[in-house]
Amino acid sequence: MNGHHMNLIVQSRDGGRTWTEVPIAPGMNQGGGTGFSFFINTGNAATTSQTWLWTAEGTNGSIGTWRTSDGGNTWNRVEGNEHPHGQMQIYQPDISGLIFMSGIYSSQGWGVLRSTDYGQTWKHVGIWSEQAIVFGTPNRIYSMFAWACADCKLDPKMQSAPVPGTTGWERMTAPPEMPIGAAQSATVFDGKNYIIVTANWKAGLWRYVE
Repeated sequence: MNGHHMNLIVQSRDGGRTWTEVPIAPGMNQGGGTGFSFFINTGNAATTSQTWLWTAEGTNGSIGTWRTSDGGNTWNRVEGNEHPHGQMQIYQPDISGLIFMSGIYSSQGWGVLRSTDYGQTWKHVGIWSEQAIVFGTPNRIYSMFAWACADCKLDPKMQSAPVPGTTGWERMTAPPEMPIGAAQSATVFDGKNYIIVTANWKAGLWRYVE
C-alpha cells in the first residue's frame, strides 16, 4: 500500500493486522506525489508476491517506473513512464510475461507501453497521447486518459488496438456525455460478450459491450 503524497510503501503479511515499511530506492523519492504499485503475476505465487512495479506521479519523467523482484529489498528503474494525478491501471492478460502500461513522460513517447518480460523492458506501441489506464479483453487492448480534478472536462483520448497490441492502434470516439476518462476499469464476460465497466472522475460509471 502506498502513502498518499508520501514517500511510503507499507505491506502486511497477516491480513492487515500489522504493517511494515518497505524500503524504496533514493531515486523513488518524490515531493508531493503519490506512487502506484502493482503485483506482476509470474505464474508462481512465491515470486509473484515479490515482483512489483511502482510508478511515480508525473514529475517530467525524472523518477519514472521502478521494478523489484525481491519484495522491495532492491529496486531497478525500468522506464521513465509516470502516471497522471489520481489514477493508473496496468493490464496483464496472462502469465507469458506480457504487460501493458500507459502514462506520460516516457522518453519513448507518451501513451501505451508494452513489455514481454514481466516489466523489465518496455516498448512504446500506442498513439502518442496522454494516457492514464490500460485494460483489455482477449480481443483488444484499450487505453484512456483522465486526471483527478474537481470540475475538469478532458477528452478521454480513447485508443484501442487488436491483440497482441503491437500495431493497429486507432482513436475511439468517446460519447459526448462523457466529460472525462476513467480512473479504473473492470472487464467481465457474460457468456456472449465482453463487458467493460469504467469508473470516470465526476462522470459516473460507463459500460461498453465489445
